Amino acid sequence: MRLGVLAACILLLLCGRWAFAQKTQKTSDPMGESFFPPDLLLREAEAIGLTDEQKQFLQKELQTVKSRFSEFQQQLQKEMTSLAEILAAERVDEQKAVEQLDKVLEQERQIRREQLKLLVSIKNQLTPQQQAKAREIMAEMKAQKGQGKALPPSLQAKMEKVQGALKKWKQEGRDFAPLAPLIQELEPLLR
Repeated sequence: MRLGVLAACILLLLCGRWAFAQKTQKTSDPMGESFFPPDLLLREAEAIGLTDEQKQFLQKELQTVKSRFSEFQQQLQKEMTSLAEILAAERVDEQKAVEQLDKVLEQERQIRREQLKLLVSIKNQLTPQQQAKAREIMAEMKAQKGQGKALPPSLQAKMEKVQGALKKWKQEGRDFAPLAPLIQELEPLLR
């Protein structure tokens, strides 16, 4: 039961973030528009014209980064747990809290730095023609999102099931408060 509730919360958060992204999508992201999502490049490799060497490079880089990100995420979680423990005290030592926050922010900085390095190395592997084709594909995807086609059918069906279940809960007078801690735990993972 708890696993089902957890899955529903994850789906709601994802769909909520998707809906929010749709509303705020009008603002541009100059840095984000300069790079190409690795999963998009691999998925659209044929259309973009990636060579076997480029595909192998992408896969190798992603594998290397996954292990590093896993380590960074574990360390970040450790530092965040320490910060939470400091902040949970009845009287918080401001100096310790700020020092621990610096450790959390340093971990986040390292993660972002590795992400940027990955995206730059991937972009540098693409020819100008491949970059143009990738931008074209991204623009098509963005246009589809604007037409309400952003969610894949499988996710749309799951979202509808969750919405139906939540309506039923509301009709039955169930309390949604127990879901709040689960949602708060999951939110950082979905950023």
